[in-house]
Amino acid sequence: MALPACRQMAAGLSSNSSDRSGEMSTNFRTKITIVLVAVVVIVGLASCATQDDSSKTIPSSGNDCFWANSIHNWKVIDDESLIVWSPSRSCPYLVELARRCLSIRFTEDLGFYDRDGRICPYGGDAVIVPGPTGDRCSIASIRRISPDELNVLLADDSAPDNPTSDTDKCEPDPDLTN
Repeated sequence: MALPACRQMAAGLSSNSSDRSGEMSTNFRTKITIVLVAVVVIVGLASCATQDDSSKTIPSSGNDCFWANSIHNWKVIDDESLIVWSPSRSCPYLVELARRCLSIRFTEDLGFYDRDGRICPYGGDAVIVPGPTGDRCSIASIRRISPDELNVLLADDSAPDNPTSDTDKCEPDPDLTN
């Protein structure tokens, strides 16, 4: 049985258009899949690239904190900065003071003032230099430093046994997040 000409055209259009939409749908899915795979590869490569450079600098806003009762050691760098190891020798922090603290270079003892058990660069936390002057030096910033940064800071230091550390073993304490 023969279809009228207009029905044949409509039948032909509908079958062609469904084939085309199926092709377009398959092409679109293929393109989306390729784009998603490319994004995953790029993100994976970017994360590998950042892991290779992690020993050079550790990103920080200068608002890191450490527990006051976990200070392992400290070393004065100059009148405005010191390194504090907390909770072990594998976790060095650079502590920068808000002003010059002249008596800090000549002391064998230091104290830390905190309000909540954490030493942070906000909330009035400070380094206390005992002695006749009793200097209280406010903390301006604290940031965890890498082994490379530590070595640069201690390069002119004549003290024996400068600790070089592996900060990968130094996991931030989740209780110290801001």
